[in-house]
Amino acid sequence: MSKNIVSVYDTITKRYVEIEVSEKIRTSYNRTQWNIDDNDKSFYKHEIQFSALKGNIN
Repeated sequence: MSKNIVSVYDTITKRYVEIEVSEKIRTSYNRTQWNIDDNDKSFYKHEIQFSALKGNIN
């Protein structure tokens, strides 16, 4: 039986810790992170540089 481990940031100790969770929680946690990653990739792919908005070339 494999354990369902996720790594979360502990704001008190300022470190990542691994915790054991249910399969449902691990799946949901992973899907949420994938959605965040996909959203970030899409944002940066379509990002308009602020300098271009100001009319600067560099």
